[in-house]
Amino acid sequence: MTRRLITVLFVFALVASCGPQGSRQHKEKETATLLPNSSTTKSTDNIKLASKMPEIDPENPFHGISSKHDDIRRLISVSGGNVMGKEMLNGLLNFYFSRIRKDYPDISEKTLNEIRGLFEKEADIDALIDKFIPIYDKYYTQDEIREIADFFSSPVGQKMAVNSRPVVMECMEESKEWGQKLNNKLMPRIKILLAEEKR
Repeated sequence: MTRRLITVLFVFALVASCGPQGSRQHKEKETATLLPNSSTTKSTDNIKLASKMPEIDPENPFHGISSKHDDIRRLISVSGGNVMGKEMLNGLLNFYFSRIRKDYPDISEKTLNEIRGLFEKEADIDALIDKFIPIYDKYYTQDEIREIADFFSSPVGQKMAVNSRPVVMECMEESKEWGQKLNNKLMPRIKILLAEEKR
């Protein structure tokens, strides 16, 4: 916690020193303080060193400081990935319990609760999220990850995150119904073609 607080203070100190209120002479004085023994002969080295420092956006000072994996975790969180992971776990747990009840119809609620507790203890959602990170890393750059995360942090992005699951489920239902109707329409013709093929 202390390290995080020091990091935040350091970031905002950098933002303040780079703001429009700082004069050029003030910045040169700070550069001379940060880079002792600076001279005309070493000015080029100072410029190279300064150019390696990350650019900081005053409106979002953590851009350019956080790692790509940290940005991916943020994206997964704001886009509802953590909630989806828990839903996947609950779905797996329900499937697991239905199989147990089928194989052991006389099982007691006490034993079921013990199994549930064991399952929830060993099922680490964070470990599952860690497996998602290389997939995001493979398909998106860090800047793209940040832009997508910024979108999902907006009100319309949050609405999309909340509604994405029911939208997908309803689209799947419509697709299933559409596919059944298409199958019923085409199958008689396909059977005729197959029958002619045998002749």
